Amino acid sequence: MQPVAFMTLKGVIVLVRLYIMHVFFCCDGTNEWQARCCLCQDGTVDGMPTWPMIYYCMRCGDLAAASDIVNKARQHLADFPQFFREYVNSGAGRFV
Repeated sequence: MQPVAFMTLKGVIVLVRLYIMHVFFCCDGTNEWQARCCLCQDGTVDGMPTWPMIYYCMRCGDLAAASDIVNKARQHLADFPQFFREYVNSGAGRFV
């Protein structure tokens, strides 16, 4: 995994990255982080698995951060960006 400058990331995304690193990754003793399970099959965003990043940003209530992740990973997500945009724009937190 390549390091990402945390200062270039904002708010919830930094916290979600740190949480995912703590829960889903472990250090092998050589300062290289290895995934504990196969979360990266649908791509990564800044070295983090896409779906946990989206999920935890949404759980934190930061749809803007989740939208940033969806936009960065759009090539791996097929039709999901369109559905997610509909969800965000509905304002009610549900699909129309």
